[in-house]
Amino acid sequence: MFRQTVIDESDRKYQLILWRESPDQPLLTYELCTNTYGLRCSPYIANRTILELAEQERESLPRAAAVLRTDVYVDDIITGTDSESDALSLQQELITLMKSGSYELCKWISNSSAILQGLPDDHKQLPLLFENSENPHTVAVLGVLYDPVRDVFSYKLNLGESSSDTKRSILSVVARIFDPKGWICPVVYWVKCLLQRFWLNKLDWNDPLPSDLLREWQAFREDLVNLKRLAIPRCTMTKPASSYSLHGFCDVSELGFVAVVYLRSSNQDGSVSVHLLMAKSKVAPLRTRPTIPKLELCGAVLLVKLLNHVSLCLQRSVEFEEIVGWTDSMISLAWINTSPHTLQVYEANRVSQIQNSAVTITWRHVPGNLNPADVASRGSTASTLLSHPLWWEPAWLTQHESAWPSREVERPSELPGIRCCAVTKTESDSEFSGF
Repeated sequence: MFRQTVIDESDRKYQLILWRESPDQPLLTYELCTNTYGLRCSPYIANRTILELAEQERESLPRAAAVLRTDVYVDDIITGTDSESDALSLQQELITLMKSGSYELCKWISNSSAILQGLPDDHKQLPLLFENSENPHTVAVLGVLYDPVRDVFSYKLNLGESSSDTKRSILSVVARIFDPKGWICPVVYWVKCLLQRFWLNKLDWNDPLPSDLLREWQAFREDLVNLKRLAIPRCTMTKPASSYSLHGFCDVSELGFVAVVYLRSSNQDGSVSVHLLMAKSKVAPLRTRPTIPKLELCGAVLLVKLLNHVSLCLQRSVEFEEIVGWTDSMISLAWINTSPHTLQVYEANRVSQIQNSAVTITWRHVPGNLNPADVASRGSTASTLLSHPLWWEPAWLTQHESAWPSREVERPSELPGIRCCAVTKTESDSEFSGF
């Protein structure tokens, strides 16, 4: 990709190489004519060139140009369509557009054999992908594994050998757990809290662990291999669907806070499906431990950021009928429904962030035992997470809205960007009247 990006002649003087074959020969000065490796500006130049190419061809090849603007990660194009015919058409557009800039697309991978049939073998990532289905092939996609035949994502951790259990070696192992979408957030959150305890114990980098921490770490490490049994469906938007909505949940513990987002699809046949999209966790600061209500508010802020991010990423593919934020904190709901100028500085700053959300969020109360984020805020082992029904697909969210644990009330006139909900009493709730 870099070598196909030609640098303007006036800028090549900044890409000089001094070279000679031996000390006896005079120094020669070479100008590099193409984008070179190692410069801070090189990744920007490469991606900016792709965007310029998309702009130049947006009228003749609009679909491919739109993909280049939104679905490119460095030198990987990751996109899709709703049918094979659309995919084949888009494939040809992409090949044509990229070829106009002398870029050749290689390492094709797809969950459809039709997409790969017309390509030379040396342009395919796995040439015999669909000819040997008994031996599944996976390819790495942004840090996780993708199985095109089964159309699922999975994890494979290379933890290495455990020669010594010190803070240094454990951080090295943890750094190999790459979870960009937060699908295994409960597991990652547990190990984040464990690492924080290393600092609380003031361990040096090469100090042996105390016996209690060592036992916990060894049990956690042995259990991590269960993550390879995960099979997360890639397809989340079932077609045809009559409506889509985003549902985000937040929860906290004394150690930190978590936010998780689900896509709810109401299909034309009356069925409803719920898919986990993304999750994120943060540990609480060590020096100033906020109170639980303040952490609950921080969790709501994290959820707002996550909902805005997900809705922005999916705006080209789907229009959401509603975006709902769920929390089990009545105090947070009361703060969210309050004008910031009446609150203390800490609460006011965070409430302002929530109320200034780019998307309108309907806030509802959910009991703790129905909150999927509660799974992550407690932390989880890999074996427990594999089949945890509340984490992967909250069953109650597939029911009709009338069966949900809260109902909407009038939007306060002084806060036009916020909607809040009164609470219906459930068996697990304490007595309160709502607001």
